Amino acid sequence: MTTAPIDRPCPPALDLVAAAHKATRRFLFDTLVQLGALDVTDGDDIDRTLNALDRLLAVLGEPVEPWRPAMQALRHGAWSQRRGVAADLYRALADLVQRQLLRLAHDEQQARARPAGDRVADRLQRLDDDDLRSALHWMQGALTPQELATLLEALHGAAPAGRFHGALAQLSQGLDERRWNQLARALGITQITAAVPATPIPARPMPRPTPMPIPGTRPGATTHPAADAA
Repeated sequence: MTTAPIDRPCPPALDLVAAAHKATRRFLFDTLVQLGALDVTDGDDIDRTLNALDRLLAVLGEPVEPWRPAMQALRHGAWSQRRGVAADLYRALADLVQRQLLRLAHDEQQARARPAGDRVADRLQRLDDDDLRSALHWMQGALTPQELATLLEALHGAAPAGRFHGALAQLSQGLDERRWNQLARALGITQITAAVPATPIPARPMPRPTPMPIPGTRPGATTHPAADAA
């Protein structure tokens, strides 16, 4: 990848704890909204929503057993009962989201009072490819373009080039055109020549590089990779 720097303010140091918590909040709210909009007559919609709830509970370290009866009733119960079950699940999840938001705020307050720990780059190096991919999935929609750029620059300085390009390619596919160009400007990139012909940002939207697959993907993580990094 080759870049031509453009004038931009020096980005502040990234608070990885706050970044991880932004991603966690996005996960919490997305799952709550998905459950609130659930079509109880659509089996695929039920499966997608409950799978997301399963992953969220695993990320938060919440025991899943208390949720199982309602989840099973929503999957296999009579349609006449599913609406009430879904409403009960929604209220339970809303309560969990409220508790988690308070916990995240408390953890951030404690983190600010502690001396700085490892560098962001060191923490990113401890993530395997699967965890990094999962962390980026939630961070891409939760962080500012400048925070994402700082994260990528730390990764670029600490990891092999292929890992950086894989992360950039994942973001190029996950972000819409407006956000992708915002990230490119925050990175100071005016053209990409590694995988596609160069296109200046001011002329037209920046081309998206060909995705580079990251091996060893798994269906769900049992810990939050962003939180592991923090």
